[in-house]
Amino acid sequence: MVRGLGAIFYKELRHVVRDPATIVLAIAIPLIQLTIFGYAIDTDVRDIPTAILDLSGTRRSREFVSALENTGYFRVVEETRAIEELRGSLRAARARVGVVIERDFADHPLSGQRPRVQVLLDGSDPTVSNQAQHVVLLLSSQGTRQPVDLRPRVLFNEEGRSEVFYVPGLAAVIFQLVLTMLTAFAVVKERESGTLEQLVVTPISRTGLMAGKLLPFAGIGAVAAVVVYGAMVVVFRVPIRGNLATLGGLTVVFLFTSLALGLVVSTLARTQLHAMLVSMGIMLPSILLSGFAFPRESMPDPIYVLGFALPATYFVSILRGVVLRGATFVDVLPQSIPLAAIGVGLFALGVARFRKRLD
Repeated sequence: MVRGLGAIFYKELRHVVRDPATIVLAIAIPLIQLTIFGYAIDTDVRDIPTAILDLSGTRRSREFVSALENTGYFRVVEETRAIEELRGSLRAARARVGVVIERDFADHPLSGQRPRVQVLLDGSDPTVSNQAQHVVLLLSSQGTRQPVDLRPRVLFNEEGRSEVFYVPGLAAVIFQLVLTMLTAFAVVKERESGTLEQLVVTPISRTGLMAGKLLPFAGIGAVAAVVVYGAMVVVFRVPIRGNLATLGGLTVVFLFTSLALGLVVSTLARTQLHAMLVSMGIMLPSILLSGFAFPRESMPDPIYVLGFALPATYFVSILRGVVLRGATFVDVLPQSIPLAAIGVGLFALGVARFRKRLD
């Protein structure tokens, strides 16, 4: 038995040594991810994008806004002129906090009363809204340079339910994981069996061949999306506030991008094991750097920028916008255009690399 065990061990050891790519992937990917995520994961959110509606327009109101910014937790990104404009900024996620300063703000100190300021919080991201609410209540109790009665109000997730926040983002991550691995495994498996080379000699362009390979999985993804969205509404009681046509159209764009990513993975991997390792190497950053689990605002600048290379970053934002905040197509256009561009770019790269590998 010992001799047989030694023989099997020696055989498998030689097999692993002859495949250095697996060793590199198995060691390098965890090391790189540990380094990146160790810096990226931080739940203490600062510089929260804030929109201001200053109906007072006085020196006192401007001093109050400066006092908010000086806390380090709020960063004014937009000054609005009406409450509808302020709510639109929150709906489109240009701001996560909205501050409404009433017209009589400067009159209250003269009468000995504390002026009231309404603070609207984007509840679609509980981590950010809870941090902002904590700071607001702290400021209200301790005061700034001038005593102000700050009244926080949570929008879009008034009950503060965590599943309302996590489920839409989880759907985006699941879509990418399943479709990327399905495509990568299918192409690599067919290459290993030699049937892919047989298809290449048929009278069809490689672009058409790859598109044909992706279409069945696109159908599977579409059915999966309907099922997942249905479960999101029925099981987890997460209402879809936005337009269903907008949600469906942008879901198709993300499904195509995930499939194109799987195509690129298939050109990088020689075996199904390589495809799995590369897919997982992409998957974990998509979970931790996309804003699904941790607020991107708290990440260091280089890692924050790295997140823009991930398709999930855009779709997590799109899903939470359309589903939770009722965002319109125009509201999520800044995320939709890069997502579509990444999808087209990945598909073109996958086709180009596929041609090179076969030639």
